[in-house]
Amino acid sequence: LVQGVELAKRLHGLIADGDFLRAEDSPPPTPRDRRAAAAFLRRPAMLPPAEIEAAAIALQAVAPAVTEAELATGLTRMLGLEASASAALEARVAALVGAGKLRLPGGS
Repeated sequence: LVQGVELAKRLHGLIADGDFLRAEDSPPPTPRDRRAAAAFLRRPAMLPPAEIEAAAIALQAVAPAVTEAELATGLTRMLGLEASASAALEARVAALVGAGKLRLPGGS
């Protein structure tokens, strides 16, 4: 499997994003509501980082004064995940802030 992925990266221009692969020329990810998806697909680990980033940016555009915790709660609702996913999404939001991809009020 690892050899197949490496070959696909070289020959077909796939880009690794964490544990997820995407095509170089793929459109920007669109956040999707997973309420109707199987339970195992509604875990934060099953969401591509780029989709979480796109959802966070969209939510921040609507509510620019949002905190990390509020943003994580909004992401949980927007993506149709269980409330228990909020802690994992808050960690991802913190990583986005740390990487400079999101700027939250108060210098966060």
